[in-house]
Amino acid sequence: AAKAIQRASGADQMTVLGYCIGGTLATCFAALHPEITRNLVLLTAPLDFSDAGQFGRMTAPGIFPVDQLTDTFPTVPAQLPDIGTKLLNPLASYMGTYRQLWDKLGVANFDVKGWQAMYRWVNDSVPFAGAAFRQWIVEFYQENRLAADMLEMEGRPVRLADIHCPVLNIAASRDQIAPRTTTSIVTGSRSSVDSGTS
Repeated sequence: AAKAIQRASGADQMTVLGYCIGGTLATCFAALHPEITRNLVLLTAPLDFSDAGQFGRMTAPGIFPVDQLTDTFPTVPAQLPDIGTKLLNPLASYMGTYRQLWDKLGVANFDVKGWQAMYRWVNDSVPFAGAAFRQWIVEFYQENRLAADMLEMEGRPVRLADIHCPVLNIAASRDQIAPRTTTSIVTGSRSSVDSGTS
């Protein structure tokens, strides 16, 4: 994808943006390809899984049957990771969504189409390739290889200190999927001091 962008734009460098898991992958890309990455923009990207909150406890070794799951589903159905995120706060995720909708239906300027678009986006999960899902759970959540400088991709080590570009790191204060403890390491581990966390 990066080579296609370079060919289409004629530029040697690019700004890389990633949201959630995509932010983790964007960070890995920036560490592996600092010569290509001009800027790195992260939106709620988990990077350090040593204190990953409820998700970390749910996916812990001996608790989460990742091998059995991926052996059963070579492609993990979209509904399974979606259920996992909704179980972090089931009352708000299931009942709360419709309660808020009910409360807003009487408001004259309530944007129904906007609510519908957001509802579709939040619930439009995609299937997860089984091997990638296993790697995500084991190497990131269970073994915390990225933060520990033990992760390898493309047969090369992924080191956060190899990121030299400016970083905009946006994290939410009450995010249960990517709590602040998982997002802040990128600003302290990089070689550049041009980063900021919001």
